[in-house]
Amino acid sequence: MNSLSSQVVDKLRRYTRKLKKTDPLGSVIRQWNSHGEAYLFGGAPRDIAFGASKLVNDLDVFVSGPLATDEIGAQASLLKRTNFGGYRFLVGGYEVDAWELSKSYAFRFDASSFVSVRNLLGTVCFSTDGIAVSLKTGRVLASSAFITSLADRRLDFVVPPQKLEPIFGARIARLAFKLDLELTPAVASYFVKCVEEFGISKIIDAESRWGERRILNEIAMEQVRLDIREAVRRAYEQLNDSAGSQSCVRKCVGPGTTSLIPLEGRRTA
Repeated sequence: MNSLSSQVVDKLRRYTRKLKKTDPLGSVIRQWNSHGEAYLFGGAPRDIAFGASKLVNDLDVFVSGPLATDEIGAQASLLKRTNFGGYRFLVGGYEVDAWELSKSYAFRFDASSFVSVRNLLGTVCFSTDGIAVSLKTGRVLASSAFITSLADRRLDFVVPPQKLEPIFGARIARLAFKLDLELTPAVASYFVKCVEEFGISKIIDAESRWGERRILNEIAMEQVRLDIREAVRRAYEQLNDSAGSQSCVRKCVGPGTTSLIPLEGRRTA
């Protein structure tokens, strides 16, 4: 599968048309599009593509031109500057994080990077993040990692975190639980290491950044761990069927993933 289905594309375009017709948000989008091209990014298009039962009211938008914050003041209330160089606005019933494409984290520290939407989609952390929809033309751009993730219903890394952090453990659990995704060995291994390093409670606490949209609790976390154990069990069965060696086990299941096995029947505080 090398492209999104027409059904997914149609759903995404219907959603963006609705946003453009909803004032005052539509007015702000038109203003951004008058200076460049605005794209919907992040959780909203991801959830639509994966068929999440409940859509988010917080939107991520990047613009190929200037944000022109002085021109949208009548329609949008500035809440704060974000830590990645953009702004957070309250526009009608939507909370919108907006930034200029050229100031995206991926391009700010690498002068050699060619600034483009395609290149941005290749710098995301998770495979489920690599999608953007033009709020000007309705064009849908998705990375190959996103398309594969959607087809296989699996969560993978594109650019893995450089170190263990509870917030990434929380993101893995949220995505797996919310979208009913399997985890690749690399993602499963990272999640288990987070649980062992920080404990379940700290990972749940890290979800506080999502405010009222928190979905994690011990039951949800246990479900993710059960899914991981089942995936590891299937991996071992496949390896045994093919008479693989121990070195093959480590290669296929992933470094550190052997620590999954002792989680059976054990709760981590």
